[in-house]
Amino acid sequence: MARLGDPAKGSRIATASVAAIRALGLEVVPDPKDYDPGHAEIRDGTASLSSHAVRKELAKLFQFLPSA
Repeated sequence: MARLGDPAKGSRIATASVAAIRALGLEVVPDPKDYDPGHAEIRDGTASLSSHAVRKELAKLFQFLPSA
């Protein structure tokens, strides 16, 4: 968080399982970055991120981690 966000400005970290994201019909694709080798992208699969309903269900999967 210290590297990419500012908790004082509202930045938070959330998590969701890859299996749950894929169950929505979306793809999770590794996209390593120099600053984050575990980075991944969520992309269209059999479902489309342009769908409001899909985005709403995706948002429900994420749970915020406790603040430090």
